Amino acid sequence: MRVLHICESVTGGIATYLNELIPHQISMYGIENVKLIVASEQLEELTVPLTIIDTFEQLNRKSVPAQWKMARTYSKGVNEFQPSVVHLHSTFAGFWFRLPLLFTQKKPYKIIYCSHGWAFDMQKPMWVKRLFAFIERSLLGGTDNVVCISEHDKRSAMSYGISEEKLNVVRNTIELAGDEITPMSFDDSFINFLYVGRFDKQKGFDILAEAVRLSNNTEFRVYCIGGAVVSNTDTAECFEDPRLISLGWKQKKDVLQYMKGCDALIVPSRWEGFGLVALEALVCGCPVFHSGAGGLPEILPNSEFSTELEQPIKQSLVNMFNSVEVKSLRAVKDRLNVEYTLTYTMRDLADALDEIYSS
Repeated sequence: MRVLHICESVTGGIATYLNELIPHQISMYGIENVKLIVASEQLEELTVPLTIIDTFEQLNRKSVPAQWKMARTYSKGVNEFQPSVVHLHSTFAGFWFRLPLLFTQKKPYKIIYCSHGWAFDMQKPMWVKRLFAFIERSLLGGTDNVVCISEHDKRSAMSYGISEEKLNVVRNTIELAGDEITPMSFDDSFINFLYVGRFDKQKGFDILAEAVRLSNNTEFRVYCIGGAVVSNTDTAECFEDPRLISLGWKQKKDVLQYMKGCDALIVPSRWEGFGLVALEALVCGCPVFHSGAGGLPEILPNSEFSTELEQPIKQSLVNMFNSVEVKSLRAVKDRLNVEYTLTYTMRDLADALDEIYSS
């Protein structure tokens, strides 16, 4: 088995996914049989061996020439590596790789596509969603299998007319946080919340920032790991409030340290295919408050460890900031550290993908 992973942007959850999946695939197939194509500017987000990575120079969704050059890198990578499986990650990689296949004969390799969250799941006008769905359906002819990262992901695909025969649910998961990960230290006089992700509309960062602004409580802090990727909105003004603290992007080990040290994670997303960051938090013993978007309820059923916020999310966050008790929240965190177990591991995910590759 020779597997070529093709990506456009890996920032965030896709980087986590690949960093944890690829070592298992290297052990299964051999390092010489696994290859990855990513943007050169995102190399620092990956922890896999550099020897298996090829890059394209420029990541620019607004430039068709840049996207076309990216697609040419994909084609060159296939010709040089001669894979038995091409695994496409995200909408743009899936579009630019599969579009030329509409005009060519069947290729001698299997094409696996994972959107990591459908474009038509976004909060867009219905005509835009239908356009996205039409494009996805049109490209199915050049696709052997579609990987859905949650049951929600599959239901959403089917509701927009994507053939169930090609849909395979392979739920996301993560590696267990090692004992060598030490909790980050915080000022215990505050309740210390954490946000991890892009400062973009999809992730609901604007909802979080507005809720912080509206809260009359000064005894909490929200530490924000990430930055704007899709959105061009200037978030600097949000961080003028001392309760909202920007940390920029962090390496995986640092993120886990913050999760282990903080009192709770906030996930205010408007839409999510899965919500990997929430699962990471639970594994680190960090309770989660989330919006219930997309696949989040599948991995985070309501319990003392994970709370699905009521709509409207902004007001629920304001209420939480104003009323949450530090003693009870930290008692929940202590129980979570003792009781939570991860039963579906990254090795299980790798084995599930192997079945799809081999079928």
